[in-house]
Amino acid sequence: MSGNSCSSGVKLTPREKMKRKMQAALTRHLKADKEAEKARQEKLDQERMEREETLRELTIKYRRRLVNLQAI
Repeated sequence: MSGNSCSSGVKLTPREKMKRKMQAALTRHLKADKEAEKARQEKLDQERMEREETLRELTIKYRRRLVNLQAI
C-alpha cells in the first residue's frame, strides 16, 4: 500500500493528508524541543557540578591555609 492510503485501502482526502502532515511536523518539533531541553538541562547540571567542585577545592585550600597560619 502507498503512504497516502490508510490501512483499509481508502484514499485520504486532501484535508486528511494535510492534517497528517501537520501532525507529523508537530511531533517532530515536539521531539526536537524535548531533546533541546534535555541537552540544556544536562549542561546546567554539569556547570553546577563544576561550580560545586571548585567551591570544595577552594574550601579545602583555605582550611589548609588557616591551619598553617594557626601553627605559626
